[in-house]
Amino acid sequence: MKKILIIISTMLMLAGCSAAQQRASLNVVTSFYPLADFATRVGGEHVNVYNILPSGADAHSFEPTPKDMQKISEADVFIVHGLGFEAWTDSVLKSSIVKNTHVLTSGMYSEVIEREEIHNDEGETGHESHDHDHDDHDHGPMDPHTWLDPLNALRQVEAIKDTFIALDPVHASDYTDNFEILKKELEDLDNAYRTALGPYEGNTIVVEHEAFGYLANAYGLEQRGVINGLLSEEPTPRRLQQSIDYIKENNISVLYATPSGSSKTLDVIQKETGSHILELYTLESLTRAQIAEGENYTTIMYKNLDSLKDGLSYGK
Repeated sequence: MKKILIIISTMLMLAGCSAAQQRASLNVVTSFYPLADFATRVGGEHVNVYNILPSGADAHSFEPTPKDMQKISEADVFIVHGLGFEAWTDSVLKSSIVKNTHVLTSGMYSEVIEREEIHNDEGETGHESHDHDHDDHDHGPMDPHTWLDPLNALRQVEAIKDTFIALDPVHASDYTDNFEILKKELEDLDNAYRTALGPYEGNTIVVEHEAFGYLANAYGLEQRGVINGLLSEEPTPRRLQQSIDYIKENNISVLYATPSGSSKTLDVIQKETGSHILELYTLESLTRAQIAEGENYTTIMYKNLDSLKDGLSYGK
């Protein structure tokens, strides 16, 4: 059965290649922002990219519209991240909607690490005391936020490039040239992080939401989450008090929060601890204003770096 599925998959891919060569551009659908940015940068004028996740939306609670489903069914390529990140794609990928669409699961090309391997600062408010605070945002044993490590992002970009070339070999040189430009950009970003954060190796960053394990792991930092769960939800009173106690006991001066995060909780924590709040983006989606201002994956990641430098050097 496995051999039959492989043969069928190959035949569908070859059929897709033939069709793609006859059209002016590839129709690409992506599941969330970074993949849309990468596909646009690599594909250039040869791709039409439709990003399913709306600007400012929560990737974890999102449900696709009928229009989204139609776009997927008509796409040459549907790029998802996988690793449990987009729960809504599970049923889609098992359906006939994608029977004529090449699916790329980009996260599988990353260096994936288990949650227990990630640099988490575990104390008495660590994972073992979370009780039942894990909910729909607990993705299982794998942390899916791979793109927050620039080199993992690069691995996914290369997979996108290879997919475009396989489906549209006529424009292979353009895809390769675009990839090389983005590759250098991401390598420069990685070098900037290593240079700036090197002096703070072993330091702990206290984050609103434990989405930054890959970033912390890549640059020798520890992360500590004060809220787990969906960004739109409030923690339990017990979890909130544990976080306040941890911040006070460890003299934490800075708390990193996502701009779309839990403002009520942050207000309470700030009032109780006197900690300063700095923004750290997960990049799951960009606002319309950010897009209008020309922001992209790389520019926002540099903003994250500035926030990390400001927080780690605070009071020193």
